[in-house]
Amino acid sequence: MYGGCHGDNEVKVFKQLCKIVDEWIEIYKRDNLELPNPVSLKKIHHIAA
Repeated sequence: MYGGCHGDNEVKVFKQLCKIVDEWIEIYKRDNLELPNPVSLKKIHHIAA
């Protein structure tokens, strides 16, 4: 996914993000692909800083 989701209303953006994630999970399942490993925020905290 490129671009992500954006908006001024945090609740609407979070709902949109959840929908996007659900769609990607379905795509991975449909294509018989493994989901990526979870990433700990401890490993990427420098990116968000």
